[in-house]
Amino acid sequence: MAVEEYFLAFESILYGLIISRILIKWSEMTNIKTTAIYWEYIILTINVFLLIVNVYWANIYPEHYEEVTNPLMFLLVVVIPPSLFTFMTYQMFPSKHNSKNLKEYLIEHRKKIFIPWTTFMVYEIAVLSDIKMSLYTIGAFILLIDTLLIIKSPKMIWIHLFLIIHSALITFGYLRTYMF
Repeated sequence: MAVEEYFLAFESILYGLIISRILIKWSEMTNIKTTAIYWEYIILTINVFLLIVNVYWANIYPEHYEEVTNPLMFLLVVVIPPSLFTFMTYQMFPSKHNSKNLKEYLIEHRKKIFIPWTTFMVYEIAVLSDIKMSLYTIGAFILLIDTLLIIKSPKMIWIHLFLIIHSALITFGYLRTYMF
C-alpha cells in the first residue's frame, strides 16, 4: 500500500465522521416537530455537504499528495481541511433541538458558523487555488468578502448572497469537473 493510500484512508475516516454528523443532526431535527426549519438553513447544509464531497473527491487522486513530504505539509494538506469541516458542522447545528427557530439560530450564531468557513476559504485561496486567476478564484474572493460581512452584520441579505454565490460556485465546480 502506497503512502498516498494511507493518507486517503485517514481522510476517508474523517470525512465519513463529518458526513455522519450532518445526517445525525438532520435526523434529530426532523424528529422534533417544534423545530422551525427554513430554506436558508437547508441550502447551507446542502452546500457544506456538497463542498465536503467535492473536496474529498478532489483528494482521491495521487497527485494531491505529491507535496506531502514532511509533517508540516501533512498538516496543511491532509489534516486542516477535515478539521475545518468538523468545526463547520459542529457550529452549524444547535446542541439542543427543543423549539429552535433555525433562522434565528443562523443569525445569532453566524460568527461561530462562518468563521470556520472563512478560514477554509482563505486556506483554499492560499493553498489550493491555481496561480492564475480563474472564475472560481474570483468567486471565492467575493465569497470571502461576503462571509466577512456576514460575521460583521446580522442582516440576512449577506447570508442570502452567500448562499447564492456559494451554490453557483458549487454548481460551476461540479459541472466543470464532472460534465466537461
